[in-house]
Amino acid sequence: MPRLAPSIILLVLANLLPMVGVLWWGWSVFSVMFLYWLENIIVGLLNIPRILFASAGGDNGAQSILKRLGTAAFFSVHYGLFTFVHGAFVFSMFAEGQYEEPTPALVWQLVNEQHLYWAVLALFISHLASLILNYLLAGEYTQVTVREMMRKPYGRIVVLQLGIIFGGFLLDTMSAPLAGLIVLLLIKTVFDVRSHIREHRLPEPEAPLVA
Repeated sequence: MPRLAPSIILLVLANLLPMVGVLWWGWSVFSVMFLYWLENIIVGLLNIPRILFASAGGDNGAQSILKRLGTAAFFSVHYGLFTFVHGAFVFSMFAEGQYEEPTPALVWQLVNEQHLYWAVLALFISHLASLILNYLLAGEYTQVTVREMMRKPYGRIVVLQLGIIFGGFLLDTMSAPLAGLIVLLLIKTVFDVRSHIREHRLPEPEAPLVA
């Protein structure tokens, strides 16, 4: 647990920062859904170096360079399409017809209009810290294969986003009460912390054999 403490603290702070937006900037359900969609993009971008460094199961040495690069390229295209479709769904469900599909120009415009930059930066720093502290410096990259790292982001995103979208849909039908948004943010924070601990927990050492 001490090994995870810095990244957990950053994760909690990054997840609680959107409450500032909800309480002081009047963020709507769409603002929160849009922010968490942007977090998925961050997760995907930072998963590329995870794929490139993964070295368990024989995924090491010069002979695996092409495999790593090819897998990273395939992941970038596939995850990019996955994220785009998810973003289009978020816009159609929660933007109430105000915006079209999420083009790069529109994404940048919304980040500025809704004061999301600090929250996006905090989420990026949190995930980057986990990559550096846990994955690279703590040697987690030696325990996972390239294939495992290619698949890993999808499971987290599907489970988490289904819960968030379902909760956001309920809040949207209730005119997005403030208390409901705060509860949604807290639930997401707890889910992220539990998932983070489970993902980065080191295997327990084997008990010594007694002669």
